[in-house]
Amino acid sequence: MKKGKLFLGLTGILTFVTVTLISLTVLAEDHKMLVNDALDLTTQAVTGFTGGDYELTDEGCYQLIEDSMRYCAQQEEEGSVLLYNDGALPLKSSERKISLFGKNSTNPIYRSGAGGPIANYEYQVDFHKAFVDGGFTINETLYKGYQNYNRRADGSNIARSANEVGEADEAFYTPEIRNSFTSFKDVAIVVLARYGSEGADLSLNTSINHQHLLELDKFEKDMIKIIKAAGFSKIVVLLNGCMPVELDWIKDPETSVNAVLWIGNPGYYGLPGVVNVLTGQANPSGRTMETYAADSTSSPAMMNFGDHNMDTSDMAPGSVKNDSQKMIAYAEGIYVGYKYYETRYEDVILNQGNAASSVGCYKYTSTWDYAKEVCYPFGFGLSYSTFEYKLNGVTFDARKDIFVANVEVKNTSNVDGKAVIELYGQSPYTQYDKQNRVEKAAVQLLNYKKVFVRANSTITTTVEADRYFLASYDAKKAKQYIFEPGDYYFAVGANGAHDAINAILAQKGKTNLTDHNGDAVNIEKAKALAVKYVPDITEIDLESYKMSRYNKDQVVTNLFDDCDLNYWADDADKMTYLTRNDWEGTFPTKMTSLSYTQAMNNEVNNNRYKTPADTTYVSCYLTYQPMPVKMENPFLK
Repeated sequence: MKKGKLFLGLTGILTFVTVTLISLTVLAEDHKMLVNDALDLTTQAVTGFTGGDYELTDEGCYQLIEDSMRYCAQQEEEGSVLLYNDGALPLKSSERKISLFGKNSTNPIYRSGAGGPIANYEYQVDFHKAFVDGGFTINETLYKGYQNYNRRADGSNIARSANEVGEADEAFYTPEIRNSFTSFKDVAIVVLARYGSEGADLSLNTSINHQHLLELDKFEKDMIKIIKAAGFSKIVVLLNGCMPVELDWIKDPETSVNAVLWIGNPGYYGLPGVVNVLTGQANPSGRTMETYAADSTSSPAMMNFGDHNMDTSDMAPGSVKNDSQKMIAYAEGIYVGYKYYETRYEDVILNQGNAASSVGCYKYTSTWDYAKEVCYPFGFGLSYSTFEYKLNGVTFDARKDIFVANVEVKNTSNVDGKAVIELYGQSPYTQYDKQNRVEKAAVQLLNYKKVFVRANSTITTTVEADRYFLASYDAKKAKQYIFEPGDYYFAVGANGAHDAINAILAQKGKTNLTDHNGDAVNIEKAKALAVKYVPDITEIDLESYKMSRYNKDQVVTNLFDDCDLNYWADDADKMTYLTRNDWEGTFPTKMTSLSYTQAMNNEVNNNRYKTPADTTYVSCYLTYQPMPVKMENPFLK
């Protein structure tokens, strides 16, 4: 009996210890990085985002770095957007003697100023290294001249910032600099850079040339004139920065160029991808994420851009910091970017909402004309391949609550390439919407897909879209999402949002359609890109999207009515929001002053909430130690 009890006791203890060890092992494995850090241990391998495992040896680390840099270059190849090309690109193998123009070619914008890691500058790839490694010979006199040119002849600072382009003036181009062009005239590569970031909006009035930073600066214009006069065989512009700069100058004979490639912020290791695109080693397949306007200052969102002082004269002295309060009036509502330009275009074609009036017109026109306003639409991008698209049909899967579009893509060129399928939708703009200020864009992007298509081949694929995306939010009456009866449309944007709206208008029977260049649209080809869908409902559906998609017990309704200025403002200060029902009568105007009240001040200072007396405050400070060993860079050998 004693032996049996002892055996049972030991068995129980061993079972407990085994279960505990297994549990701790699983827990330790799940949190191994924290355990290693706490015990000051090193790991033996790391799993890379490129899909491979890398041993923590010198060779493994070098391989991880090499694959990471290759990945960055690939992202640049995939993301760069070819905006304009008169046949200059890809460059021929004989075109390898180049001159890099632009002060910022020696100091490009690699990243934004927001959070993120700092580069290891030993590995950083600049334009010089990217082009030399790509087999090019660079005009060193010009390049070194930019590197050493820190101040202008008048003593003004040449530093690039959100307030200044930072380009060299005409005095920089001395006889020695100009003579250096002779042996490097195959291609002039021009870098135009724009920097902006969190807390650093682009200036509307630069300190030197008094221009806004989205337009071509005077010194940049002078530089292009110098290049054209020098007789370069080709001029290729690289747009460095995330901002949609104005590009109306491309069509000006004084500043016309052969190709324009948007490269964004390429990161510290992405510029080899840019070189690969220029040489044709990579086929560009990026698309614009913004509408590139001819004059950005004519858009409704620009009418009240910037900080404006509010009238605090009725406030008690000292109750407002510095006795001033700033405001920005977002009177444009949803009509920002392509949702403004494409919606107003449709309303011009349909002759509704006074869309063709003079408000918000390009500086040289008195009637609103899409082709004058827009240089390149949202979703636009050229390729070294050419593609034709066809929307074969759209079906609705009620069980999943999704639409499935069947799309055919044909590569009509002799070059393999990647095609981008952009699926757009249009919801009906009804009388109910006009009465209750439910604003709707003429088209909205529902989903997209990039597919590889071999030369002279055709593929068929599908693109899905949630029905939910075609619902509308009624903030005034229903105060929830609604799905209305009427005609819905789906369209493939063969080259952006403008092709999609033209396809929808063609389905509606309209014929006076133009592309972004102002050229007539082929109506039959446009029709093949769109289909109409009529839901089987006769009244507004208030149930489908009443509850949250993420919490079935949560009703979706207004939560931020008090974030609307009109919630607080007196009748004299109320703001008029832009509506497509009346473009002329509601287009935003400059708001010079609004009254700042005590109620607003309480809200701004969060005075409605009181911190509990027993609130616990926690601060956490992390200290990062530098790597103790300096590794040799294998790519600088």
